[in-house]
Amino acid sequence: MRNFVFGCRWRDGWFECRVSARQPRYFLLLGQKKVSKEKATRNSALILRVSLLSKVFGRGFPAPPKTSGIPAAPLRANLAKSSDARGGITGIVHFSGNCVQERFFGRLGWNDSVNPALAYTAGFRVALPSLRVHIIELSSKTYMPKKKKLLVVVGAGASIDLGMPSVDRVNKLFVDWANIHFPLASNNKSNIYSYFDKEIKRYKCNHLEKHLRKPNNFEEVLYVMYQLPTLFPSGIFTSSIGAFLGIKSLPDTRINNKHQSTDFHSLTKITSGLIDHLLDEFRRRCISVEIENKDQFKTWSLFLNNLSHDFDIGIVSLNYDNLIYKVLPELNTGYDRKTKEFNPNNIFYRKNWSCLLHLHGSVHFDFWNGGWNDDLSSFPNPHSTFKRGRSSQYTTEGLVFPGSEIIAGYGKSLQIMNQPFRTYYAELDRLVHECDGALILGYGFSDEHINKALSNYNLNRNRPLVVIDYANDDDDVMTVRSTVDVLPTAKKAVNLFGNDSLLMNWDGFNYPAQVKTLITECIFETSSEPDRPLSIWYGGMQEACKNYNKIFDILSI
Repeated sequence: MRNFVFGCRWRDGWFECRVSARQPRYFLLLGQKKVSKEKATRNSALILRVSLLSKVFGRGFPAPPKTSGIPAAPLRANLAKSSDARGGITGIVHFSGNCVQERFFGRLGWNDSVNPALAYTAGFRVALPSLRVHIIELSSKTYMPKKKKLLVVVGAGASIDLGMPSVDRVNKLFVDWANIHFPLASNNKSNIYSYFDKEIKRYKCNHLEKHLRKPNNFEEVLYVMYQLPTLFPSGIFTSSIGAFLGIKSLPDTRINNKHQSTDFHSLTKITSGLIDHLLDEFRRRCISVEIENKDQFKTWSLFLNNLSHDFDIGIVSLNYDNLIYKVLPELNTGYDRKTKEFNPNNIFYRKNWSCLLHLHGSVHFDFWNGGWNDDLSSFPNPHSTFKRGRSSQYTTEGLVFPGSEIIAGYGKSLQIMNQPFRTYYAELDRLVHECDGALILGYGFSDEHINKALSNYNLNRNRPLVVIDYANDDDDVMTVRSTVDVLPTAKKAVNLFGNDSLLMNWDGFNYPAQVKTLITECIFETSSEPDRPLSIWYGGMQEACKNYNKIFDILSI
């Protein structure tokens, strides 16, 4: 009797089982325990227990209950003593959702389907009439094509279509909140945040040429408010920079309806309060996103599920929202699912490459209770949060940052020194070096600490890179990549990854195209440099989600 080989597929992995008539070690027969070769009958059925397969594939493979199946020892084999495998029969076991099918092709021409319930309880039963068989090899080395490792960096642009506030919108929200909670003592129609915003604009107008003036954003204004406390004498927290720099007179503020001078303590209360309100706003929007943005969230969910199915994804989110966690809650965040506490070992020593790193914080972080909170509606009112006091983060440089579950404002490289941010940032370097490709979603390349890590992407390896961006459809691509006043995402990407802007093409043409053409025809602008493959999409996040196959085709090369 000749050998035959059948391959089994679990998700995207393969293993090999060889079945032979010579040199059997053990048989597993239906309704029997371990038997010898002499006691085996010619009409037998082979039971390949799932418990054995689970040892090959680990936790991802469904193991049967201990009371099910045939009570027998694990299958054993000796490949060296097996007979030749010529003329065998090949079969494939394919898993697809709850359906398990087995098909055998070859000399016997036999075809059968396995009941899924049987597969999950008693193992796989393969009826082999008039054959005496045994397993001589169970190998996970020969046929194990792994998924490619994909680094995914997610910025604010990926969430705007799902109802999350843009940078400009956050700035307006800060003005609204400050009007209510931090009005000027001398003018209740203005507030301390707007005061700083206007003074920064005035300074730029007086000292910078027009083409060098960047518009203010909330992170810049917050950072100025972080720096100012260092100029006030404040006991052991007094900074030496005060010996050389003075501070102009600041207007008094009303905090909790009390008149207060704007000094070290009031500035820390104001910044902490604004960040608390921002965090509360994101939590509120995350709770309602599946109702208020139902269609967009469905498109987003399908996109993420496709990525998770086709790649091992290491996601670095720079957003505060939970739009990724809602779709892929099984991703490793470093937080223990039982204790809800963060453990760096859960990231550094994880078995699965995939992970979700909230590098700038998350709406689920709950530092007051020491961990992760899945119930977004259980967090306290933000106005009461900063009233109960908090531990600020003091740096050697003299800066004072609020102790918060999110990182807001410039100076992020200093703010990420606490856990879990420190672990996340350390892991980012490893993801950049180990990934087989990268996908940038809605990130504007404005965070220098992120750019430093990504700048190593093109070292030593030729790997595909896809950037999902949005541009006005009345611009041409050359304008998008050469604007002087404000560096757009595309120009920053080309500069950061070392591409030659003159070698960027669209659909085989190397002359400037209208952005409208690229968006309408759903095509990428691509680099023709073979050692620096870069593809830029200008149609925005939702359209990119709907064109997943085009993204997959680039990243799977």
